[in-house]
Amino acid sequence: MQSSIFSAGLVLAWLVTPESMNLVSRYAGLSGAWYFLSLTMGAVLAMLCTSQMYSAQMFEKGLISDVKVLKKAYGETISTAIMLCGRIPFLLFASTGLLVTASFAFNEIFVYWFPNFLFASILLIAVALLNIYAEPVVIRFQFVFTAIAVIGLVILIVMGLSGGEVTQSDLPLTGRELTPSLLKIGFVTFLEFDFHKCGQNNSIVYISLSMGLLIISAWAYIAFKLIGAEHMVQSSITHMLVAKAVGGELGRYIMGAVVIAAVSSCVNAMFIVTRRIFGEMVEARIFPNFAQKGWFISLFITIVIGLMMFNGLAGEDILDTQIYASIMLWLLYVGLRTGAAVYVLQK
Repeated sequence: MQSSIFSAGLVLAWLVTPESMNLVSRYAGLSGAWYFLSLTMGAVLAMLCTSQMYSAQMFEKGLISDVKVLKKAYGETISTAIMLCGRIPFLLFASTGLLVTASFAFNEIFVYWFPNFLFASILLIAVALLNIYAEPVVIRFQFVFTAIAVIGLVILIVMGLSGGEVTQSDLPLTGRELTPSLLKIGFVTFLEFDFHKCGQNNSIVYISLSMGLLIISAWAYIAFKLIGAEHMVQSSITHMLVAKAVGGELGRYIMGAVVIAAVSSCVNAMFIVTRRIFGEMVEARIFPNFAQKGWFISLFITIVIGLMMFNGLAGEDILDTQIYASIMLWLLYVGLRTGAAVYVLQK
């Protein structure tokens, strides 16, 4: 179990991706100031879930393993289904979409002649080869990827705060309200908060979520300031529009580095979590021993994502639908996992 600062690289992996930034921009543009409240409530809810899912009492009972906790509450068959259906679809579909995003960024910003999907394939293979090594090594690379993305975002935010005029194209903020749907989106912004596995020390998770809330809120404010709510709602590449408005060509290059680092971070985090899921399945004697090996995880994920890319799923609208559906499964997983923790603690 990682209980050090390196776990922050997992907690923030999704939040710094272009998909997360665009999601924040869109709903901030639609909902105005209410979205900032939903972000805050989402971060608080993520902290509350963490305090239950990975509490000190759970650690003392020897129930840090998700499989063990779920088995205590729901039995072996249902717990196995929850583990596989709650996380694996998101890990596979989101990785595919993120790799395509990084590929387009590399092609459009750095090397125009480079084939789009070739870069996605190279990045996938590089992450797969990295994950053959032991988890402590991979976790450190994870932290580096996330740190590069965070530093790049902070640089753009500082540049945006220090210059530029407030746009006049903002939509009026009247008639908007805090709805359950908006609260759900605020919570989804902090997706992967449960990937850390910090044992009984959750302080790094709380610090990371607080820092993430500050960064993403500042990013939404910069977007409001420089491109306006209309563009935030209508554009699917808000992160690039904001970066260009902040720093011109330099801003584009910084954002290109952020995108590639963030995608590397998030995809690598998904490899790490898949290894942990399979490892818990092996420990519970549900999967054979080789299923937790780094080479098997790398081979499994690379083949599945490679087949999806080869069959043309990457870049299609249906992939967005599948990612959204897999996020809903993740939300269900978090609810069931938190409920199981509460049940076990009260038993």
